[in-house]
Amino acid sequence: MTRRPLARIVVALALGAGLAGLLGGPAAGAAGPAVPGPTAKHPFQGLRRLTVATIPPVPGMRFAVDGTEFVADSHGVASTVITKAQREAVRNARDQHLSVVTPVSEYEPGVRAHFSGWSGKGQYRGGPVPEEYQRATFNIEYLTSFSFATPDGSKVASRTVDTMRLRSSTGSRMLLHRFGPVWLTGSLAATGHNGLQVRGVSYAVDDVVTQGATVVHRAQERFFPSRQKTVTIPLLLFDVQFVVHDAFFGSATGSAINLEFPDGTARRFPLDRHGAVTVPRLPRGSYQARVVGAGPGFSQKLTVSNGAPVALDALTWLDTALLVGFVLLVLVALLLAGRSLRRRSRRRGTLDLVDAEHVEEPEPQMAGSR
Repeated sequence: MTRRPLARIVVALALGAGLAGLLGGPAAGAAGPAVPGPTAKHPFQGLRRLTVATIPPVPGMRFAVDGTEFVADSHGVASTVITKAQREAVRNARDQHLSVVTPVSEYEPGVRAHFSGWSGKGQYRGGPVPEEYQRATFNIEYLTSFSFATPDGSKVASRTVDTMRLRSSTGSRMLLHRFGPVWLTGSLAATGHNGLQVRGVSYAVDDVVTQGATVVHRAQERFFPSRQKTVTIPLLLFDVQFVVHDAFFGSATGSAINLEFPDGTARRFPLDRHGAVTVPRLPRGSYQARVVGAGPGFSQKLTVSNGAPVALDALTWLDTALLVGFVLLVLVALLLAGRSLRRRSRRRGTLDLVDAEHVEEPEPQMAGSR
């Protein structure tokens, strides 16, 4: 504080004390000896200095003691002078006499302080000018924006992202549905081994969901709002080529594929003359694919985890006819084989019966014959 404002405060207090003595001198005398006020020789006589330190430093933060405001300097320290009675009142009932005028203040573009509380009960320091020392703690918040990109660095429109879940190093969690600038706590005052300290707050990206699929590795992406105003998050999106081949002959076939995404929605992608199509920016996850225009369609389950090509087999109507014909041929062959086996079994039974009828019984021998 400069000398001129301090002198004005001292003079004002001195005039106030003198006026009180003129108006109520006898009553004051009856209550006890008057407290000597400031004089030209002793400008701080009967006064105390009140200092409020902001942690972390918040320049321009406004405080008030019994309605009289004072402002923090460029180092985040605010000072004023008070009477001994005011000092005792602050010590006994701080919340009633000492207040933060602007508990939330954007003191820099994109940086704001949010009052979180007083640290301890305060300290009294003696000396030529006795001082009451208080510490006000703040959470410093930063206006943070997000952007998204593919693994190769291409930008991804934020409107294609459904949700993003963040987890801070303090344990707080946040679910975002919109990705415009958002205020995030970047630093705060915390008690450590060496007393009150300022700590940075980091954030981890727990998941980013698009089209029903999680497209980040959990907690792999981390950032500090105090260091990054714009955070770019790489997403696991891949350009995947699908190639359709005849299941029997290997030739290209089909007119399109129906692709069902992890969230249950489906889209149709036309195939070129080579039976191929490249689908851009597919989220990592499980899909169901069905070939259209080749023959009786059937779903095939597949997993996308990188940009590797995906081969799909299709049954054409010719394949189906051949397959049905083959099955019928096998059935006929089995039927004929069964009949042949049954005939052989009957013949063998007949022969066994005939042989049994022609077996000669041995003639009985007469008694006494040799």
